[in-house]
Amino acid sequence: MALAAALATMLWAVTYPGFASVPMLIALLGMLVLGSIWLVRLIGWVIDRDRRDAWRWCAAPLMVVLTGVLVVTDVPLRVRFELARDDFDRVVEDLPARGSFDAWAPLSVPDSVGGYEIVRAYQVGEMVILYEGEGLAFHDAGFAYLPSGPDDRLGNGSFEAPRFQSLGGRWYAWRASW
Repeated sequence: MALAAALATMLWAVTYPGFASVPMLIALLGMLVLGSIWLVRLIGWVIDRDRRDAWRWCAAPLMVVLTGVLVVTDVPLRVRFELARDDFDRVVEDLPARGSFDAWAPLSVPDSVGGYEIVRAYQVGEMVILYEGEGLAFHDAGFAYLPSGPDDRLGNGSFEAPRFQSLGGRWYAWRASW
């Protein structure tokens, strides 16, 4: 049960663009402690001459591997975003194209969109860049509405080397260093 809680915390942490740092740290610490306990108990089981219920020792590694596959393939982020897609679409549905590509115009959006905390938003021509509050602690992260796809010109002094990940349609998750 404790392992399931740690793995669920990790899955929740990666539902954000980037990941939520505090839940991820808690999940990793929990997995380290629980993995150590599991290993000690496994050694005791191997030493014991009466080895019943061998299948039970496979459950924890299988749960960890399954969680790892879900994290690496970004399934948690994609599922959570898909559940919130209509809210994100409402934010951008009536926005006219504004200004030139180089003009980052501050945009007024709700503080929460689809359960994500939005701390800043900008419109750049027809594109919308939303900064999410729980993303990476040492980087910026968020969502972007990019009708023509990612554009290398989006990187600037405060939006360094953005990396975009398609969420389907015109929406992308992004991370950028600062």
